[in-house]
Amino acid sequence: MKKVSFAILGMGNRGYAYTSKLLKYPDEMEIVAIADNRRLRLDAANKYLNLPEDRLFDSADAILAQPKMADYMIIATQDAQHKDHALRAMELGYDLVLEKPISNKLADVIEITATAAKMG
Repeated sequence: MKKVSFAILGMGNRGYAYTSKLLKYPDEMEIVAIADNRRLRLDAANKYLNLPEDRLFDSADAILAQPKMADYMIIATQDAQHKDHALRAMELGYDLVLEKPISNKLADVIEITATAAKMG
């Protein structure tokens, strides 16, 4: 069976929660890249992940500038950033795990949902 791969955007409490859950299933799931604007968070998470340096990104822009590198992107950034991050990740072809709330603005929720439906 092929492992399902994940890139995680945001390594605060939410990102860490997803990381800890995914690490419980090493035969089925793998984390292949992480991003956070705080190097301390990247280094702390990478103690468990042992990713190469080129899979640690210091911003959303940096990871979203790369070609798709995982099956799923977990977006665990601040709620107000979800729209931009989700739309950009979907454009790259990622399926999403989008931390709740989808957004703190109804118009953004509608746009994200419509884009996801359009892209299948």
